[in-house]
Amino acid sequence: MSENRSNIDQDPLKIRSMLDEPSTDGGQSRRRRHKEPSPSGVEPDKKGEQPSPSGVQQNQSGNPREALEVFVENLDARGYHPVIIMGGAGAGKTVLIASLLYHLNRSDGRRTAMTSFDQEPLFSGADGVARHDEARAIYQRTLAEFSLGRMPERTSFAKPFFIPITIQPMPETGGEPVKFAIMESRGEFYDLNQGTAKSYYKTTVDEIKILYEKFKKPIRIIFVAAGHHDGIAECETDVQRKEREDRDAAMYAMLQNYRQERGEEFKKATGKLDPCIFVLTKWDMHFSRNQTLVIAENGARLNPAFLTPTRAELEPVIRKRYPRAWAEFCVNRSADGDDDHMAYSAGIIAGAAEVRKLKVPDGIWPDEARAEIEDGLEHRSAAKLVDWLYKSVTGYELSEGPPKPPENSFIRILRKLLG
Repeated sequence: MSENRSNIDQDPLKIRSMLDEPSTDGGQSRRRRHKEPSPSGVEPDKKGEQPSPSGVQQNQSGNPREALEVFVENLDARGYHPVIIMGGAGAGKTVLIASLLYHLNRSDGRRTAMTSFDQEPLFSGADGVARHDEARAIYQRTLAEFSLGRMPERTSFAKPFFIPITIQPMPETGGEPVKFAIMESRGEFYDLNQGTAKSYYKTTVDEIKILYEKFKKPIRIIFVAAGHHDGIAECETDVQRKEREDRDAAMYAMLQNYRQERGEEFKKATGKLDPCIFVLTKWDMHFSRNQTLVIAENGARLNPAFLTPTRAELEPVIRKRYPRAWAEFCVNRSADGDDDHMAYSAGIIAGAAEVRKLKVPDGIWPDEARAEIEDGLEHRSAAKLVDWLYKSVTGYELSEGPPKPPENSFIRILRKLLG
């Protein structure tokens, strides 16, 4: 069993065949959830001691805050760059993570890297094991489901957890390996409070709050907001308008909490900003079938406004759907702002499926156009976001590799003389 698991961890797409095998228990074994951890957040083992895998600092006090502080120390000591992905329920966080992993593990000739999953938990104790097992499930099962064109299930685990991966560029790129810890969590942590709650807005969950406070290096933060067709604004019901305004208010609260709890202090202490990006997901649902494709005499192509929207095309869409959140995001954005927001299409949402089913006359859809459409739907957004993450650490994009050193002046003169 251990040998099979090791093989799967090294190549998560190998698990695809397992997903298609018939199950004798109705599929329950593949969807097993761990028991909830104790209220304290850290459980002792049978002897009353905390398990202690090598290289992982343990919290012995049982204090939840101290356990989270040890987690932050483990991140730093083991060289991880934390990535926080925040967004309400249904924003597309899980699908975004799955598509990133799918892109990094693509099997065609344009693969630029491979990933590996760190087997040692970042959190301590039984609670840490449960979170780590959930992270492994996302890395294996969700990635495999996505590669088969299946929508990953929404995350239902009770606490936020981090997926520890190492991105290892292919040797020919010359890039350096980078370790990320990508946070996954339920959208309910970020949605507005309902009923008799004292505050309209949710407070920041402890895992993020302690990370804001204790992690002294840059944190990569991805604010995820769902985009839909603009036409809904003209015909929406009162209920739909209220839902849209609530999503905007919830995103505004996340951004305001970040600025007050981390952003301003980190900038004051370091003179820098955390790398933050505003991602408008479900971009393919923003376009109708006819808007996504451009059919001309020389063949069908993806609409450039869909595939690579300019700042002038994207910002008005964000401002219209998330006016308060976008205004708050702009408070701490960089001077030019060209690389801090993007549209995202994971490739298996309704809009992409409609494009794939679209039939055009024979000869109008050449093979190269079909390849462009498939790559644009499944990889273009993920490649851009991976490049953003990787560049925020190394200074260069994963797809480009490190810059070549300037050529020696003597060698340059010699080349000219030799023609």
